[in-house]
Amino acid sequence: MMISFINTRFLTIAVLISLTVCGHGAAIGEAADEKKVQFPAGPYTGPLDLPHIVRYTRLPMRMELEPLLVGPPDEFHIDPRHQPLFDKTLRESSDPEIVEIAALSLGRIAREKLGDISSSLDRLRTILAETNDPRIRHACALALIWADDSSSADQLFKQVTASNDSLRLAVEPSLARWKYMPAVELWMSRLNQPLESVNSVRLACAGLAALNAKEAVPALLQEAANPENSYARRSAAAQAVCAMSPEDTVDPAKKLAAGSIEDKLLTITFMNNTQPESIQTLASLCLDPSQAVAASAWTTLFEQNRESLVSIIPHGKAHTDAVVRMTAARVMQKFPSAQHTTWLREMLSDFHLEVRNVARQMLVMVAEADPALREQIIGECAAVIAGNPEDWQGIEQSLVVLAQVRSYTHSTACLTLLKHPRSEVLVTSAWLMELYPDAAVTEPVVARIQELDGVFANPPGGIDYEAVGLQMAHLIHVAALLRQQSLRPLFEKDFSKAAPGGLPKRGASMWALGLTHEFQDDADLSQKFKGRIEDRNTIPPEAEIVRRMSVTALGFMNSRSMIPVVEDAYKVDSPSSVIPGAARWALPILGAPEPPPVKPLVFGVGGWKLLPADAIPTETPTPEPEPEVVAPEPRSDSPNPQRDSRSSRPLPGAAGPPGPRPPQAGQSPRPGQNP
Repeated sequence: MMISFINTRFLTIAVLISLTVCGHGAAIGEAADEKKVQFPAGPYTGPLDLPHIVRYTRLPMRMELEPLLVGPPDEFHIDPRHQPLFDKTLRESSDPEIVEIAALSLGRIAREKLGDISSSLDRLRTILAETNDPRIRHACALALIWADDSSSADQLFKQVTASNDSLRLAVEPSLARWKYMPAVELWMSRLNQPLESVNSVRLACAGLAALNAKEAVPALLQEAANPENSYARRSAAAQAVCAMSPEDTVDPAKKLAAGSIEDKLLTITFMNNTQPESIQTLASLCLDPSQAVAASAWTTLFEQNRESLVSIIPHGKAHTDAVVRMTAARVMQKFPSAQHTTWLREMLSDFHLEVRNVARQMLVMVAEADPALREQIIGECAAVIAGNPEDWQGIEQSLVVLAQVRSYTHSTACLTLLKHPRSEVLVTSAWLMELYPDAAVTEPVVARIQELDGVFANPPGGIDYEAVGLQMAHLIHVAALLRQQSLRPLFEKDFSKAAPGGLPKRGASMWALGLTHEFQDDADLSQKFKGRIEDRNTIPPEAEIVRRMSVTALGFMNSRSMIPVVEDAYKVDSPSSVIPGAARWALPILGAPEPPPVKPLVFGVGGWKLLPADAIPTETPTPEPEPEVVAPEPRSDSPNPQRDSRSSRPLPGAAGPPGPRPPQAGQSPRPGQNP
């Protein structure tokens, strides 16, 4: 039976936003009824998922959202012969290298959850106990750990007692996870030993904390207090004490609180608990002049007692460290108020990219939770986009906030931003207009599209062509959603693969041509879409986004004559291109039966160093004979009658390379060669 697992990053089938946005009500075998089907129009009401850091070059376009299509899942298969081969090799082979490879291969199967190796665990334990080869021991230990075989804890423990850090790093976290109590004595013996490596001490501290070995607290305190130890050792010991016995951290923390930056960081590690003394000490360290100390104190106190940070928000939002400012923003979201909302809006202009994105996310969360503060947020962000044009960071983030809180009335204000000198504003303003188009800006949008078309026709120097192309793509969406058929000649230019402006612009033009001709089976347009869809084998082939949007456009147009073309796209094109998903969406609209869900992408898991014998090629394929080359006749004025000056090939009759070699004994003659 085939062993496999499925990658759940993708959904199994193509998903539509909703039947009211891009759905279809036609029965199988019937053409879509125009009264029952509503294609994209007006404000966008579907899900709007944005990443943690929003970049103007990756803003989602409505052609990607309506219809919302996703690729099929990834399915990975391992050859069913592999695991039995690895097990057999492990049991029968006497070659150390082969045994090591077999053990690692079985471990990989367990680690990547490609199969169940429980039938091989007994052999792995036996080899681990009997072999003297350190490489084989290491491989077997890794396989047992990756298989999470807690019954092998005794044998693994014996290995780490006399091993180096490489095996300890692999084994000891598992011993701690399995709560293996015999390891406590070993781990305690490493404390306060200057010759022990940092990794060994850190593993010991983590293991003791996991097993709640409170008898080790005095030794851990001594390890943490010793200034001769490295910071990594002291910090690991402090974390262990804090986890097991927080009441014992107060006195050593007080002694370190007034010391060096390293001592203060250790104090914060000791104080990572909810003890009243700890909260008070952490609050004082939040005001420390050291950025490292302040950032660590803010993040620790946010987890333990965030109410204590409210009084120092004015200090945190203006701090020089970005981590402190982001933590202050998160505190303001947890304790929303009109003042905190204004401060968060001011942080949209922060020079640090992540800080202003975190502030934006906090504002959106506040708006979703409090309708009154939502109106304040909309008002303040609207004032920003109409305010100082030099505050481009604040303008960009305010535009994204208005998009996320579903504020529909800012297209007119965005018109003045379409020529902003910053690409971030130039593109994001057009994106907001695309999400929530307003008929009042129809003429300016059409004029801007025509202006940009002229820019690409006669490109000036010193402009960001990528940004201009993205802005035009967003504005093409606006024109399509407002059903501006007058721009058809301009959009049709993007049928050419040489059209300037980038692939998003060309894909948007395909989507717009279909949408502006909804339920109009235009024969000329249909043929042009067919040409793009079937352009698979040219050099270069048509871009997938253009072909996918061409399939979608045929669905918008209800081009029933193109059903065979769409069916072919469903059958032929790669599932990863999402073109079959678009075809599956379009076919019922065109009146064809809805095909089955797109099959998942199937990948074989490779990279194995051991392969079944019948999986290894035994013969090299015989190459086909080269076709005979007919050389041109020599020129009469050529100085060399045996070689034409236009060619380096010998001419007929001239001395050339020897013919094919006769076959050797036991060798078959090549095709076309006499025996």
